[in-house]
Amino acid sequence: MSSARGWLAHYLYYDALVPLLPLHSPYWEWEHHRERYLTFAAELRRLQDVCARALGPGFGEHPNYDPLKHFCAKSAHGLMQATSDKKITGTEDGAFRAITSLLYEAVSGKKGAELKRACDSVLREIRRTPS
Repeated sequence: MSSARGWLAHYLYYDALVPLLPLHSPYWEWEHHRERYLTFAAELRRLQDVCARALGPGFGEHPNYDPLKHFCAKSAHGLMQATSDKKITGTEDGAFRAITSLLYEAVSGKKGAELKRACDSVLREIRRTPS
């Protein structure tokens, strides 16, 4: 598949590149355009990955995803980040899960809801987000 991407980039970009350069261009001119070509090829790879995720199984949210639980976990994380210097973890009896549970109970009226997945999901999101 990677060779197909390379050929696609070549055929899409080649026609735009060749008219810009005289037939016997010095090497350094081609090298300048090589960077543009590599950037274009990288963008094609990125678009392919996005399309594969969109078309593949698992795109979107899991059927059991509860946006309210996720919102409470995200809110609890924000509160803890603003008021504490301690590391936020998803341990069962930890503060993050306890605060998430209290927020969820206050908003939904449901006691004892399982919030592990929501807390773990928020922690994964935070780790993936560049600082």
